[in-house]
Amino acid sequence: YNKETPVEKLAQLWMRSTTSVENFNQQHPGKIYSLRYEDLVVDPAEELKEVCRFLKIHIKLELLNEYKDVSKHFIHDWETWKSKVKSKEISNCNFDYKNELPLIDILKIQNILQSDMIKYRYGILKPILQRLFNIGMKITNKQIC
Repeated sequence: YNKETPVEKLAQLWMRSTTSVENFNQQHPGKIYSLRYEDLVVDPAEELKEVCRFLKIHIKLELLNEYKDVSKHFIHDWETWKSKVKSKEISNCNFDYKNELPLIDILKIQNILQSDMIKYRYGILKPILQRLFNIGMKITNKQIC
């Protein structure tokens, strides 16, 4: 989360990025493998098997259990954001934004990205409030135009 950049601009950047990937995928079918972080943390072994199948490489799943020991060698003292790797299993921290972002910013992002969020299986936070926000945005935009 980049606090200096307006959330609307970040949402637009995410939308442009996903659109670029989708366009590339249409032009070059079978060259992109999509993996949701949320799916990876739920079942890392299965998701990594699928990635390796796509890449046509063999994976030794037993090595997955050794990642904590190996990761310690790649974490410097000043890399505090990596410290959780030493102590936790692979986990989904994507919901931390709910505590970091003001609700109004979340509503703005969801207003811009709602259809893509649904397409990529991301839930809408506070859906009733989001509907009201979206209606308010439509009314405001009509009055401005």
